[in-house]
Amino acid sequence: MLLETVENAKTTKVRNLNKLSRSFSVPNWFYVGEKLYDGFIEKTGLKNKIAQKLNYLNRANYEEMSADIQKMIAFQEMPHEIEEEILSRYTGNLISVRAAFTVNRPELPEIAFLNISSKSKLINAIKVIFSMKYMTSAMKFKLEENLDFDVEVIVQDMIQSNISCISYSKDIFSNTDNVLIKSCLGLGLPLSNNEITGEVTIVNESGVISKVPFIQEYAYVLNRPKTQTEKINISPNGRYDKLSSDKAKEIYDLSKYIEGMFGTPQKISFAFASDKLFVLSTSSLGFETEVSEELSNEEPEQNIVSEPVSELPEDDFIPLGEIPQQPEEEYIKAQEFIIPIQKDLEPLKNILRELAASVEEFILSEGKEILGETPSDVDEALVALSSKYDTFAVKRLVTSLSKETEEQELKELIQFASEFIIQYF
Repeated sequence: MLLETVENAKTTKVRNLNKLSRSFSVPNWFYVGEKLYDGFIEKTGLKNKIAQKLNYLNRANYEEMSADIQKMIAFQEMPHEIEEEILSRYTGNLISVRAAFTVNRPELPEIAFLNISSKSKLINAIKVIFSMKYMTSAMKFKLEENLDFDVEVIVQDMIQSNISCISYSKDIFSNTDNVLIKSCLGLGLPLSNNEITGEVTIVNESGVISKVPFIQEYAYVLNRPKTQTEKINISPNGRYDKLSSDKAKEIYDLSKYIEGMFGTPQKISFAFASDKLFVLSTSSLGFETEVSEELSNEEPEQNIVSEPVSELPEDDFIPLGEIPQQPEEEYIKAQEFIIPIQKDLEPLKNILRELAASVEEFILSEGKEILGETPSDVDEALVALSSKYDTFAVKRLVTSLSKETEEQELKELIQFASEFIIQYF
């Protein structure tokens, strides 16, 4: 028996999922651990072949060797008895297949396969995730730090969400106990991939205190006939609120409860399927290398992939659920948290001025820390920060007030400023 019980899991991602499953609506799942991986490479002879290759690993060949070993694993036929053991847990539902590592480093991207619809695709996805043990960044770890890590695979039923959310149980941008929620229509792929900022809602124990609207032009949903994830245009519905006040408060309550369960602020993935809320995963907002039992829960930003994406008519797709058809005046009212719609441009300038001043203060402070002395101006500080931040974006934000601009451009600058601060700070 190569499939292990959760008690033997090495990664915090699997252990956290197990803990969540005891208290919340979590989609059915199982995991494939290191014991099965070891059985796979033993029975196929890959273990010796990989070891022989690694004897010649050096700085000149690590990228080529990484590609060779990953191909060896991904294209190796899975032994029948191991394949049957995995498939004994497969229910035939559409599933996601995700990686979990025993080290958490920003160099390690995560690849998750969505809407897997067959046994062969499941086995292939597992082999691809196994091969990530030898990705380029992993080979660098071996060379530079003598660091190895294990890989586990999470196989989980798909939730075809009409609203997806990522919550931060502590607002890391303002360092308050408010909960920050990013949300989008459809599957959470564009949020997880950082394709979009999404609608940003700030909630406290009393309810929603602010919201940054987001005009979403496209969404990822399931195409039923093709059983694959596809990207569809959702204009003009993408302009309306994604998250109602009631749903935001529900996420706030669960986020705070989960934070209490784990004892540290958490980053939590949620999915609404109609009105039912599912918890998909959680990780600590800390970011450290896992060592022994003192394990960090933080995960790298996800790089989720699926079947090929294309633009198709919406008729064959899983519906996105009820999107309120708000009249124009209601839409304007919903945006007044961040973009006051007034003929007088001064309120818009004031918002932008406050954002720019905050960022400029941060830049000068960070520059002083890096340089060891107070920078002479923002430009000198930007040079010091060039390896850490997108300095073009920073400079655009800081200098934007020098322009005499029209109302629409000011709105775009405010939207940019909001997205910038969320991304970098």
